Amino acid sequence: MDIRHLRYFMAMVEGGSLSEASRRLHVAQPALSQRLADLEQELEVQLFVRGPSGIAVTEAGTELYARAAAIVKQLESARAAVREKAGHAQGCVSIGILKSVAPIVATPLYLAIKQELPAVTPEIVVGYSDELRQRLRASQLDIAMQVHAAHEKCAPATLLYRERLCLVGPRPLVDLHPAPIRLEQLSGIPLILSSMQPSHRMLREEAARRGVALDIVGGIEDSKALLDVCATGTAATLLAESVAARRAGNAGLAYAPLDESRLTRQVVVALNDSVMKTGAIIAAEAILARLLRERLEATLP
Repeated sequence: MDIRHLRYFMAMVEGGSLSEASRRLHVAQPALSQRLADLEQELEVQLFVRGPSGIAVTEAGTELYARAAAIVKQLESARAAVREKAGHAQGCVSIGILKSVAPIVATPLYLAIKQELPAVTPEIVVGYSDELRQRLRASQLDIAMQVHAAHEKCAPATLLYRERLCLVGPRPLVDLHPAPIRLEQLSGIPLILSSMQPSHRMLREEAARRGVALDIVGGIEDSKALLDVCATGTAATLLAESVAARRAGNAGLAYAPLDESRLTRQVVVALNDSVMKTGAIIAAEAILARLLRERLEATLP
C-alpha cells in the first residue's frame, strides 16, 4: 500500500462509484478496479459493497478513509513546509468558517489571503460548529471555527470573540418582558429552535438543567427561512448578537439580549493537531482572526 493507493481509494469514496473516480483521476476504470482488489487483498478486508447504483463504503472502508485523509494531509503539509524554506508561504489551506459569519467574512477572507499570500490557495468550507469540528478531526480542514458555551472547557484554541444570545422575533413577543431577558421569561414564548445550531442546543440544555419548560413549536435549520417564519408573527427564535444585529431589522423583527452568563457563546479558531503547522496555515489563521474582529466590531451595537 502506497500513497497512490490511498489517493485512488479516497477518490472512490468521494466519487461514490468507480466511474466517477475514474473521471476525477483520469485513470481507466479497470485499472482502478485492480487497485481496489489489490488493496482489499493486502488488508484482508472488504472496503466497498458493490451495488447497481454504485459502491457503498463498509465500516472498515470508513476507518481507512479517515486514516488515509490524515496521511494525505500530512504529506501535503510536509511538502508545503519544505517548499516554504525556499521562498514564501505556499500550498493549499482549508478553512472552516461558521454559517453565522459566512456572509460577512467568506469573501473578504478569500480576497485577503489571495492578496497577502499570493502563493497560497484558500479552500473555504462553510458549516455548523459540529460539522467543522468533525472535519477538522478527520484532517479534512487545516483551520476551523468552533462554538462553545462560555462555561465549557475546550481544547487549546485561539479565542476570537464572546457574544450574548438574543431573543429575535416579532416585537409583541420580544417586548413581553423588558430587556435584558431572563431564561425563565422565555417559557411563555413560542420558540423555533433547530437541533443543528449549537446556540439552540445550549439554550435547551440550560433550560433542562434549571427546570424551565420552553414552548418549542418547531425547528428550521436554514436561518433565512427561520427569520421568514418569525416574521409571520407566530414565533421567535434565538440568535447570536452579531447575527441578530445584522439581520433582525432587515427581516422586520426586533431583538433583545438575554441576561444569562451561561448562555454566552465563545467562538474560537482551532488548528489541525495532526499535521505540521506551515507558515501558510499560521498566516491564514491570523488573517481570519483579524477580519472577524474587524467586521464584528462594525456589526455589534
